[in-house]
Amino acid sequence: EHRPTLFYSERDHAARPVFGDGDGFINFGYWSASSALGTPTLADRRRASRALYDQAVRGMRSPRRPWGGLEMGCGQGAGLVHLTRARPRLSMVGVEISQEQVERARRRTENSAARTRILPSPASSSGLTDRSVDFVVSVEAFQHFPDQAAWLSESRRLLVPGGRLFLATFFVLEAARAADACRRIETLST
Repeated sequence: EHRPTLFYSERDHAARPVFGDGDGFINFGYWSASSALGTPTLADRRRASRALYDQAVRGMRSPRRPWGGLEMGCGQGAGLVHLTRARPRLSMVGVEISQEQVERARRRTENSAARTRILPSPASSSGLTDRSVDFVVSVEAFQHFPDQAAWLSESRRLLVPGGRLFLATFFVLEAARAADACRRIETLST
């Protein structure tokens, strides 16, 4: 049985010091060549986590109208908050299946509730209307989705024409390394 709730609970993955101290980001981030030099600090990891979300919208022009994004597997909502703080006309919807994470995300987004909304649903069936978002982002959650093809179809259905899909996940490119990767990243094995 696949249970991301347990993997990301406050007693497991989310409690590890590298992800801790209350910033809400549970991803490994985007590290440029210069940022990966030396021994990384918690501040470096936080910058890298935010930089990964910034990559999702990099080069996108903010339309003159209010625009909307969707994060599939929004976790604790830190990415939603980061993206809306930096982009005043952007509204975000977060989809999350773990009730524990939904509650954390709702608490985290309380101050930006006018521009963020959390939906407790599977990523493969959000319940949103067709062509309702300018971009879909999924940061290190794809490996948890039991039906990845359904998730991709849902993302396509939701995107406006010319919309963007941003996916950051774990891939094993060499079959010989698959067993080692599954041992290191628990959810890959499921």
